[in-house]
Amino acid sequence: MQKLIKYIVSKGCEVEKKEEGIYYVYGEQFAIQILVCSGLSEESNLWLRNLTNKIKETASVEKLAQEYEKHKENKLYSSVMDILIRANVAKFNEVKNMCEALKELFKEELEEKWQDGLKAGISQGISQGTRLGVLSTLVQLVRDGLLSLQVAAERAQMSTEEFQKQL
Repeated sequence: MQKLIKYIVSKGCEVEKKEEGIYYVYGEQFAIQILVCSGLSEESNLWLRNLTNKIKETASVEKLAQEYEKHKENKLYSSVMDILIRANVAKFNEVKNMCEALKELFKEELEEKWQDGLKAGISQGISQGTRLGVLSTLVQLVRDGLLSLQVAAERAQMSTEEFQKQL
């Protein structure tokens, strides 16, 4: 970072450190702000600090999940969380396996996506083979604790007793 600042200053610009990880550059035709994600404070810049494909701490993932829970209806938070998960799949999978709360956090969205997929499949005409695939997927979602027995049975168009036999 120091090399960059020296270079910018050598070009006649002024660099001001606003806070940890945030620098303003003056002297150009338009405003420039430099963000150094690793230098940002986690308390006031949680989302920006973790906007990377190199999240190392499981605690960061858990904190992001907790904060996301508070704002999950907001499409902007949802978009950023989607980017973070895609960029850090291994770390989120690691935490997912450790944290039941994370499963609960995404349960609603997973169920919604499942409904969308099921509706699309039904509208295209589900064959018997696909129906068995859907049933095995429902069974796995129940075993993983992501779907209740009652909801899974309803989606499989079975009674809870019939579905229970599949488990």
